[in-house]
Order: sequence, then structure tokens, then C-alpha cells
Amino acid sequence: MALVNCWECGQEVSESAASCPKCGATARPSVTAVSEDGSTPPLPGPTAAAKPPTSQVRKVANVIGIIWLVLFAAAAVWFFVLPHSVVLHDGSVTVKQGEYWSERFVLRWDATVSVSARVASGPAVDVYLMDPAQVGLFTSGRKYSFVTTLSQGNTRSFEKSARLPEGDYVLLVDDSIFGDAKPPLLREGSVTVELKVSAKR
Repeated sequence: MALVNCWECGQEVSESAASCPKCGATARPSVTAVSEDGSTPPLPGPTAAAKPPTSQVRKVANVIGIIWLVLFAAAAVWFFVLPHSVVLHDGSVTVKQGEYWSERFVLRWDATVSVSARVASGPAVDVYLMDPAQVGLFTSGRKYSFVTTLSQGNTRSFEKSARLPEGDYVLLVDDSIFGDAKPPLLREGSVTVELKVSAKR
């Protein structure tokens, strides 16, 4: 007598048994498909795994390509378009006795700032780089502060470089009594200073 596997639990049972002795499942009637000409069609083979639609794959690929293109464009702008070095001031300034000259500039990124000053004519002066809020303290004769690494008091010539964070700054050339340099009281005229300020990322 032939043995078959139970369709429910897989236990071997006699093909003539009405139910499985292990799980009690009744025998499943066999169904044979017959075509119109009386022949039995072949059983279907295993079904292949479903593949995502080609259009969906293309959309994902396009999105990834766009992201890479944007990143590449941003990198190109950073390296080739945005300035890596900029001159903030390059020229001579003239300051009358007892007065001062100032110019404000903005660093839009952290940069290495270089300041050079040389008195072309006249006595020694003060060259200060400071926060804009300190200018008011300076002109009122109160205690003020400045960026010591890029400033020099009572000088005829100096050149310095230092790293500064982004922000607002004021460069001040002083020929008054408020700074370190004290102009002669009997002197008349003005002082001319050749000044250059640059910033490099």
C-alpha cells in the first residue's frame, strides 16, 4: 500500500486513510486539471520574484543623480566662485591732528586678517582694530579694548596677521589724545598713513 504525506502536518499516512492519525486532518481530494482536448496540462513552475517597475527604478536613479549634481555644484561654488582672499582696504588715509579716521568692515566667514600700516608723513599714530561698540568708548575717553594681535599703538610702521571669527570690525587710525600716541600740542597739519587690510579664508 502506497504512503503519502499528510497535507497538513507532513506525516506519512496510507493513501487510503480517511484522516491523518497524527493531526486528524481529513484526506484532501486530488484535483486534476484537464484541458478541452482531454490532456493533462503541465504543472506551473515556480513563480519568479516580483521586480519593481522599471519606471520606479528610473525615478530613484534620477533623484540620486540630482542629489549628487547639487552637491557637486555647491562644492564648485565654494572653491571657484566664493572669494578665498579679499582686500578690505588698500590706500592712504589722511588724519588731521587731534582727530581719528575709522572704517568698518564685515567678515562673513572666519578668516586670517592681515593689517599693515606705514606713516608716510607726520608723527607716530595708533592703529587699532576693534569691535564697533568699542569706538564709542574710545571717543568718550573711557576704557576701551581692541584686538591686540592686529593693533599697534604709537607706531610709524607695523605689519601683523591673525585669525579672526566672522563678525563686524572697525579699523581706526588715531592722531588724537585718546590713544597711546600723543601728538605734539604745537604741531599743526595732518598725518598720512599708507594702510592695507586683507582677509583670507
